[in-house]
Amino acid sequence: MAQLPRDITREDILAALDRYDREIRPTREGQRWEQNAAHRWAIAHEGRFYPVKQIIALATGEELRSFSGGPEANRYVTQRGFAVVRRDEADSTNEPAFMQTSRDLIQVAQVLHQVGDHVHYRQALRALATQVQAAFQHAETHCWRCDALLPESEQGDGGVCPACGAQVVPF
Repeated sequence: MAQLPRDITREDILAALDRYDREIRPTREGQRWEQNAAHRWAIAHEGRFYPVKQIIALATGEELRSFSGGPEANRYVTQRGFAVVRRDEADSTNEPAFMQTSRDLIQVAQVLHQVGDHVHYRQALRALATQVQAAFQHAETHCWRCDALLPESEQGDGGVCPACGAQVVPF
């Protein structure tokens, strides 16, 4: 099995996530991954889930079968500040995705701090801050109950969600 390149950065992984969303998620291959319970782990990022090995392959240019999945692949992306979650746990929760992802990022940061990897620790904290900021922006424009996009007149000012009737709390 090939050793994964060490010079791959968080930005390389972000580019791979973007590429996956554009090129693979809309295809049959992307839909099959979403439905395949054999893939137990996923990168959780901004409310979406991504196949760990596929993202690493996109970021590094390595063939999928040239490296191992599981703990090795999971560690590779967590060292770059990404949360890896069990799909069965992530899919079964009824909470907003950013909460689970934030908890996972906190756990990653704690481990990195404990092992003295302060470069990746800071990256994990930056990822957490970005996650919380994105969640806050989403909360300003979407209903807390049904996640419907609120009309501009209701965004951030309070009111009632036209889709489900929930009270929108002003920020």
